[in-house]
Parts: sequence; C-alpha cells; structure tokens
Amino acid sequence: MVTQRDANWSRRNVLKSLGAGAVLLVGAAGRPARAQQLQKMDVFIGTTPHFGNVIVAAERKFFEKEGLPVTITNFASGSVAADAFRARKDSAVVT
Repeated sequence: MVTQRDANWSRRNVLKSLGAGAVLLVGAAGRPARAQQLQKMDVFIGTTPHFGNVIVAAERKFFEKEGLPVTITNFASGSVAADAFRARKDSAVVT
C-alpha cells in the first residue's frame, strides 16, 4: 500500500529530476554558434553621465569580444540621439 509519505517522496523526486534535466538542457545549449559575423552597429548616446556604462564597454572592447563591432556617436542630448535613431535602421539608441 502506498502511503502519503511515499507519494510526496515520489513527487519530490519527479520535480528534482525535471529541474536537473532543465539545467542540463540549458547548460548543454550554452552559447549558440554564430552562423555569420555580426554587422557593425552604430550606437547613439547623449552626453549625461548615465551613458558611461556604454562608453566604458566600448573602450574595454566588451562588444568586440562578443563579436559585435560598434561605433559610438555622441549627441547633445538623448532626444537628439533618439531622433537620429529613428532616421536609421542599423543603429541602436541608449536613453
């Protein structure tokens, strides 16, 4: 006869197994191989200090290490950068 304790233990083992399987699947996938080199991207930013993380990342070549060459373009403000972003398709804006 199956007791309540046995049923809980079985459910717990099933959930642990599902969790471990999910971790293994995610770990096995890792980083997907890139089929092609990423295209150069223009990043438009304003001049206030909260854009510093993008500037530091570009100076330390964090983008290039991940295979994404970038060009940083400074604008007088975030709104001007957003207007320039709307005019182009191959760019990103940081606001």
